[in-house]
Amino acid sequence: MLVRIEVFSRPDLLDAQSKAVLHAVRLLGHQGIQGLRVGRLIELELAVADRAEAEALVAELVQTLLVHPVTEDWRLVWPGDEAGWSTPGHP
Repeated sequence: MLVRIEVFSRPDLLDAQSKAVLHAVRLLGHQGIQGLRVGRLIELELAVADRAEAEALVAELVQTLLVHPVTEDWRLVWPGDEAGWSTPGHP
């Protein structure tokens, strides 16, 4: 089962990388962009029996390794689910 985890800096924190990319975009002459966020995309190929087991495994990995709980938010996205779903407390 293939799942994706989208990770972004929390919006209330200074995101130097996103600010630098936005500045560079504007220097290239693209003034119509008001905001920009840079994040990470993590794809996991899981060998699990069902969605509930996948959710539990992803939650454990996110809490222990993949996401900094103070500075980052995350979202688990299922294949074919363009809107994804949000974990409580995360966007």
